[in-house]
Amino acid sequence: MVAHIHGTPKILSEAATAKHLQELVKHMEKGRDKPWQMKELGPGGLERRLRNIVGYEMPIEKMEVKFKLGQDERAADMSVAIKKLHEEGGREHLAEMMARHCKLTE
Repeated sequence: MVAHIHGTPKILSEAATAKHLQELVKHMEKGRDKPWQMKELGPGGLERRLRNIVGYEMPIEKMEVKFKLGQDERAADMSVAIKKLHEEGGREHLAEMMARHCKLTE
């Protein structure tokens, strides 16, 4: 899937950017045996990095989406890819979407 998003970005304050990064790290690290935490950057680590990060939010004014999940690939190749996604676990939804979109049955 490809999405082109149009809107007018609004630059976030340093504090809002830091808060967003904290939430993002917490979300992305959830479920890991030893989740990484921002405090591992050390004293002043986040503050030093924030000088080089521009946080922004952008209300969506227009969205263009194209749905591509391998429909141009050979059926045999897609079947293998779908099978591997099922085997990995946690990717069943994607595998089912690909099978449906490419009109394959497993």
